[in-house]
Amino acid sequence: MLRKYVKIFLFISSYTPLFLILLIKDLNVAPTCLTDVFLHPAVAVSMLVGLGAANFLLWRLFRTVKRLQRKSLQVAEVESRNAEALNYLATYVIPFLGIDLGSVRDIISILLVFVVMATLYIRSNLLHTNPVLSQLGFHIYEVSVSGGDRVVLITRSRVKPGTTVKVVHFSDNVYLEGE
Repeated sequence: MLRKYVKIFLFISSYTPLFLILLIKDLNVAPTCLTDVFLHPAVAVSMLVGLGAANFLLWRLFRTVKRLQRKSLQVAEVESRNAEALNYLATYVIPFLGIDLGSVRDIISILLVFVVMATLYIRSNLLHTNPVLSQLGFHIYEVSVSGGDRVVLITRSRVKPGTTVKVVHFSDNVYLEGE
């Protein structure tokens, strides 16, 4: 089972594309030295550190999973959930709403929105709804297994009914296929 801090980093990593867009929008088009590459260096460095840590942890998590003991799941029914990552597109509009990264009020407002979204993401166990996973080639399925349970399966392969997959328990009803 995943610890809460890992879930938080998974949430942050899911917003990597959004933060990259915000960083691009904060680029200084005519920097005179290395320290003024960004219009708001403190905010930009904070985003870069947070993204670096979150994505490093995501990478480590998937490397660690390869070494864990797997169990077999017999797949009875399969339903693709790849489109759930599209839910993030609405939040990618945020940078284009005129947010000023130099305004403390705007930064606090955005942080509050992210705290609310993180709480929902973690408590609703939506760890698999992560567009970065899609970009890394993972597929998300809701599958019925031989016992009748419905679980979420994260895998790089295509899954069909009747197949057996070797998985690692990721979180609650979420499983990751071991490679």
